Amino acid sequence: MKVSLALPLLVGAVVYLTGSMAFGAYSGEQYAAVEAHVAKLRDNVEELERLQSALLEEAEMYRRSPDALVLAARSLGYVEEGDRVIRVSGTQRPPQTRSPGRIVRRTDSSSDPRPYLRAAALIAMLATIAFELSRGSANDQKTLRASK
Repeated sequence: MKVSLALPLLVGAVVYLTGSMAFGAYSGEQYAAVEAHVAKLRDNVEELERLQSALLEEAEMYRRSPDALVLAARSLGYVEEGDRVIRVSGTQRPPQTRSPGRIVRRTDSSSDPRPYLRAAALIAMLATIAFELSRGSANDQKTLRASK
């Protein structure tokens, strides 16, 4: 009773590779998730580029116009030497805050299927070996009956 390991290994490899293509990191579902994440990142880059161009324009305005720089400094509470400060209570402006952008995180929607695929491949290999053994013992019994 001779059992060849070629067929069980081949069956295990086919099960593992088929499962990897269907459920693994390179499956269609994962590819679609990566494409959606890429689209979000592109949108974020466009938003950050718009923010950068607006800030560069504002910085250039402050470089070229001393009056704009003085107005910006006064809005921040700075005054020139010799100026009088008149504060009216209850009329404070809310501080201006700027968004530095947003963090785009990739959500991992699924767990790693590789351990399950390995288990399925191992089960397929063992089932094939068991089938080969039972087929081999059945053939041995037929051979024994034929020789009697």
